[in-house]
Amino acid sequence: MIRAVLLDFDGVILESVAYKTRAFEALFAGEAPEVREAIVRYHLRHGGVSRYEKFRHIYANILGRPLPAERLAALSRDFSRLVVDQVAAAEWVPGARRFIRRNHRRRDLFVVSGTPGAELRAIVARRGLAACFRGIFGSPDPKPVLIRRILRKGSYRPSEAVLVGDAETDLDAARETGIFFVARTGPVFRGGGGFRLPDLRALEAVLRCLDEESGEPAGGDWG
Repeated sequence: MIRAVLLDFDGVILESVAYKTRAFEALFAGEAPEVREAIVRYHLRHGGVSRYEKFRHIYANILGRPLPAERLAALSRDFSRLVVDQVAAAEWVPGARRFIRRNHRRRDLFVVSGTPGAELRAIVARRGLAACFRGIFGSPDPKPVLIRRILRKGSYRPSEAVLVGDAETDLDAARETGIFFVARTGPVFRGGGGFRLPDLRALEAVLRCLDEESGEPAGGDWG
């Protein structure tokens, strides 16, 4: 039986991915168009990765410039200023609010995100959901570290946990830690592996299916 459901935040609970994409575009508006395009492609391919890691990669591998600590801190502050209010007011992913309200007493729910932990907890509280989650975890720790921490502290076997994400990096984290994966498909996640949902309206049905599985599920597109 699935006892622990780990939900990514942007693109899984709230329709907030576009706000963060526009924030990356704004932060690097002075760069050449092809550089901005490369930055956005990298950001979208690595949804679920912390902004700090993305900034380091962008400077090292796309811009080819050093990134002093003070510049990294300024980028993070500017990014938060651009996105926090927009993310907090974003539309729900269809089915997400209903799933959380209906299931937080049936299963242990967690948020696991690349967003900085303090910022993430503040946004979840603004949406009135904090009491629905057993834990809300964000960066700087990467998702595999957070998942293993949840498994250890909750005494969950990997077969009793599922990660719902919308990025290939989420699938990688689930595979690395041995837990099930459910993909919310869309502009970020287009690959295979696990169950694939266009939104969260069928998530309860998928979890009931996983409850009955003794091994790796066949997966497939739902909804």
